[in-house]
Amino acid sequence: MVMKNNLNIQYFENLFKFSNGLIIIWDKDLNITHFNPAFEKLTGRKEKSLLGKSIEILFPESKVHSTMQLIRNAETGCCLEGTETEIEIIHENGFVNTVIWNSALVLDDDGKTIVATIAQGLDITERKLTEKKLERLNLQKELILNSVAEGVLGLDIQGKHTFVNPAAAKMLGYETKELIGLPSHSLWHHTKTDGSSYPQEECPIYEAFRDGKVHRVSSEVFWKKDGSCFPVEFASMPIYEMGKLIGAVVTFTDITERKKTEEALTRSEQRMNAFVNDSLLCIYFFNTETKNIIYANPSFYKLLGYSPKEIDTITIYDFLNHAKESVDEFVNHVIQTKQRNIGERQWKKKDGEVIEMFVNASHGDHINSKILYISAQNISESKRAEKELLLSEHFLKESQKVSKIGSYVLDISIGKWKCTEELGKIFGLSAEDEYSFEEWVALIHPDHQKMMIDYFEFEVVGKKSRFDKEYKIINQKTKKELWVNGIGEMEFDHNNVPIKMVGTIQDITERKETQQKIIDSEKKFRSVLQSAKDSIVLANGKGEIIFWNYFAEKIFGYKENEVLGKLLTFIMPERYRTDHHHSFEQHVSTNQEQVFDKTVEFYGLKKNGKEFPIELSLSHWTNENEKFYCGIIRDITERKNAEEEQKMHIKRLSEIAFLQSHHVRAPIASILGLLQLINYENPADEKNSEVFYHLKKTSEMCDVVIKEIIQKTSEIEELNKKC
Repeated sequence: MVMKNNLNIQYFENLFKFSNGLIIIWDKDLNITHFNPAFEKLTGRKEKSLLGKSIEILFPESKVHSTMQLIRNAETGCCLEGTETEIEIIHENGFVNTVIWNSALVLDDDGKTIVATIAQGLDITERKLTEKKLERLNLQKELILNSVAEGVLGLDIQGKHTFVNPAAAKMLGYETKELIGLPSHSLWHHTKTDGSSYPQEECPIYEAFRDGKVHRVSSEVFWKKDGSCFPVEFASMPIYEMGKLIGAVVTFTDITERKKTEEALTRSEQRMNAFVNDSLLCIYFFNTETKNIIYANPSFYKLLGYSPKEIDTITIYDFLNHAKESVDEFVNHVIQTKQRNIGERQWKKKDGEVIEMFVNASHGDHINSKILYISAQNISESKRAEKELLLSEHFLKESQKVSKIGSYVLDISIGKWKCTEELGKIFGLSAEDEYSFEEWVALIHPDHQKMMIDYFEFEVVGKKSRFDKEYKIINQKTKKELWVNGIGEMEFDHNNVPIKMVGTIQDITERKETQQKIIDSEKKFRSVLQSAKDSIVLANGKGEIIFWNYFAEKIFGYKENEVLGKLLTFIMPERYRTDHHHSFEQHVSTNQEQVFDKTVEFYGLKKNGKEFPIELSLSHWTNENEKFYCGIIRDITERKNAEEEQKMHIKRLSEIAFLQSHHVRAPIASILGLLQLINYENPADEKNSEVFYHLKKTSEMCDVVIKEIIQKTSEIEELNKKC
């Protein structure tokens, strides 16, 4: 019996000592009494640091209370004993190990009193770490699948959904749970792009189940729950488990935006090609090593005179009008500095003509370091224009001297203005200095100062009007009063606040004096016209009355304000108007004189509607390519009456002539005949007596006729006196 017990003790000691399991014994007071080498290795503690110590020294500080409670409950039979419980044991170095404990109570001979507790444990720290890693990996995998923008579907061997990530469900228009367990092909891959049915046996996704290969497609569509479709790019990859094909994973992307981008890129490329081909700029690419032209647009060929067929034979040395060393230096400089704005260069056409070009370059290091892209603009015309501009500026300066015009710049923001040399002469100032606004006001004649200040403040600045005003100034050197015409355009900032005014000022003193002379002359002219005894009417090129003197008012009965702007036909009877209008238009268009610059007689029309005979002298003159007409009108009513009287006189004179012709000549002829019958040789002849008798009678008849003529002549004289 004793040997048996010794064997049991020896067995227990060997088991305790050499067991890979963790063994620890503590007494009824929870103080450690024994622990095996495996436990020592777990905790990194020696016997002297643990024996006799409370077991709470083994637990992390945060877990001491809860773990000790478990142990106490075990002593009362509540838990731990006979069960596996995870307890954390702290290593001497501070790291924590997780152990699965299984304990048993050691009782006294009475079978009731607890003497000690023996606990056996298994270190599962590595397993726990592996489980946590696996858990994290699974969580990470789930998070990745749930967060990726790409759709991911898991399919079993029958093509039914085993997994659907949120992105896939969203793109297909389903909830994730709606798809699990349902067949895939009939839900979202049933119809082709052209609308025809898509047989399952042709589906590349299902093909992965059959041949175990990866299938990629980028030209098909998936169908949504709402019946719409979208273009996709997808891959179907087989899944193996233990070497057995169990399904497939499908990944897909909605490429709607990419398609749009590709189409936009295609359109952009087309527009770019169109721009390059249609551009007026000369665009070409060349190899920086060989200097051969790779591409040139039509403008390049057109400008230089080469044909596209010659592209393979052209180098930049052929048309750059610079030494080869200079060209090479230029190319290297662009490559090294990546300079873009090269500046002006000379090109040479195929026929030898040299032209000025403005060149921009771009080094193609992002695609091909051997390519240089060039765009250039022909500036030969602009260079010539610059020369002409310089010449015109010289002419402008000279013309300003001749026309007495100077320019100025008024900086409103600082209240300063500066003038050109010619303007300085007008004002008697130096063109080198700047002047304040107040100094400009001081140059204005006192009579015009307030007017100009108000005009500038309220009209130009206030209403943002164009500065355009004639005013008087005083030349600061000569102290002479001068008339000037100022013109200026205002510039405003983004807040519509005036900041600058640029304009010109011209000395118009001579013109104003000439205008005054013209005004004085016109006043004299009008005074003469108004005092004339004839009716004087002036008309413009349209035949409209522009002047009507006092005597015209008198004979026609119209005041001047009643006829101004009316046509000349207004004072003519209706029967004359059409002919006058036709003659007037013909004269204006062809310059045929016809009745113009002549005197004609016809009838005028008074305000009261009465017609009266007039004599019209119509003349014309031209001023600044515009014709004007002057009509001098006389009322010839009295003259016409006198002419009627004269006609009566003529009639009576005709009667006298008739008397002379018939009544006087006949008696005289008779007398002459009788005289021939007288016998002068024999006065006593009886025949003479008869002749004398007839002579006497005939003479008496003549006397009567002569008295009648004298009477009628006296009557005509009386009529002439009355006229």
